[in-house]
Amino acid sequence: MAAENRARVTAVMLPPRLLIARVHRHDIKVLVDFPYVYLSKADVDGMCGIPAWSTGEQLLLPDDEPVGLPAGEFYTVDVAVHRASEDATDQVEAARFLNWVDEELPALTAPDVLEAAAHSPSFRRSWPVGNAARILSVNLGTRLTRQWLFRQLEQAGWVARPEESADWGITPAARVAGWLTTRSVTVRAGRSGRVYEQVHVTRPGLVELHRILGGITDPIIPDPTDAREDS
Repeated sequence: MAAENRARVTAVMLPPRLLIARVHRHDIKVLVDFPYVYLSKADVDGMCGIPAWSTGEQLLLPDDEPVGLPAGEFYTVDVAVHRASEDATDQVEAARFLNWVDEELPALTAPDVLEAAAHSPSFRRSWPVGNAARILSVNLGTRLTRQWLFRQLEQAGWVARPEESADWGITPAARVAGWLTTRSVTVRAGRSGRVYEQVHVTRPGLVELHRILGGITDPIIPDPTDAREDS
């Protein structure tokens, strides 16, 4: 009973989290403010081909309206499911979306998963993606570039970004598995600068990538004495 109470308290105290889930070929922003889960209106509409709200014949109830949040407009899950079921013009993608809501969303937003995601591996024992590509190149006997490896990470569901010009972010699955982590890096431009989360590959991540890319023997991984990346 005490363990159950501790788990409940931990879940209730989890801070809000904005996740990016890869659903088929679409990115869906998921805002978790436990116990509530919201899905980006723009992302759901874009995937399912949902038209804008009607202002003519259709009568909308207050509970059906999107929720205005600092991160944008979001549907509750129930409203997203209703709109995808009733208003989608792309039935194939809507079916994929509804299947994802049923089969994957509950696990993605489970309290234990969110709590684990809060404890990322340290970047000090990991490598930026460009360095990881060079390590894998040596082990696999072929030249891999930073850009190529990022594409592989995206296809594997380890990283995602909401649009082409945005920075890469690691997915909850890759963070929880301990394959990727991030480091806050400041990029200077004159007197100003911006901070972004630089993606790093951990030692377990390199081992898993080596396996995925066809490596047979155990990879030789140097000590990450210098994690700076040439970019």
